[in-house]
Amino acid sequence: MREPRRVLIYYHSLHRRAQYRAHAYSQYFLKQLPHHQVVLMASSASREQDLSQLRSAVDGIDEMLVVGGDGSVNLVTQVIALRPFRLSVIPCGTGNDFARDLGITDWRWRMQDGLLVEQVSIGKAGHEYFVNHAGSGLSADLIALQPRWLKRSFGRLSYSLALCRYLFGPLSRRQPLYLRGRWYDCHIAAVSRFIGGGIAVNPQGSRRQQQLQWLAVPRASRWRQLRALWQLLLPSQNHCAELELQRSADGQLGSADAHYELDGDLRGVGPVQIECIPEGLTVVRPKAPNN
Repeated sequence: MREPRRVLIYYHSLHRRAQYRAHAYSQYFLKQLPHHQVVLMASSASREQDLSQLRSAVDGIDEMLVVGGDGSVNLVTQVIALRPFRLSVIPCGTGNDFARDLGITDWRWRMQDGLLVEQVSIGKAGHEYFVNHAGSGLSADLIALQPRWLKRSFGRLSYSLALCRYLFGPLSRRQPLYLRGRWYDCHIAAVSRFIGGGIAVNPQGSRRQQQLQWLAVPRASRWRQLRALWQLLLPSQNHCAELELQRSADGQLGSADAHYELDGDLRGVGPVQIECIPEGLTVVRPKAPNN
């Protein structure tokens, strides 16, 4: 893999580890490239401001290095999807599902040899892209039940704690979904194998496929929903009566008056049209042993 001529490093400004890792990579690339060819960009409190700055800075860039979690990857994807930029992800978030899907575990991986460049599929909801999943119902409700202090304090465990709060909390706080003449509590379209900090909703999936994994959970008793969520953690999930699973390249997600989220951030009110975008991103990833 040839080295890039110009690199933009976008990092989560409020995360100390992200700051450290971003500057470590800046020094790494400065040893190989002229000083003006390495650009550091810290995130701000405004998504729209970051999108504007990224769009202004991306011209002439060969590689975008994102130091952060899935939210940071999602934001950068809005700028570079379907464009000839390479994306490298340095995991530094709570879930890191996109990095996990690419086999990335060590934050120093981009400084090592044996790297591959490949094109991978992503999803699109309306006019926005997503890299892991789009969801309505349960996945949108969990955002309110997983505040930042919970993520900071418990990391990946915060997903499990938020699920417990959802399952045993008041039913009146859930956003119901009316799909195909029936009530549901969850509707998800996944392009990644993982969501929610490593839950394998699409264990047989691949970023090379051109279809999404659709998952729906019909409204049922708490006990049956517990069983459905437990099945998500098992390889036999395709045989669980409490889960409705199917594959298709596109479809409609959510229902009227119910919020939907993309990669863990609320983005609008459904229903929203979803589609798979084959080869939507060009990524750098570690070379797997069998490659």
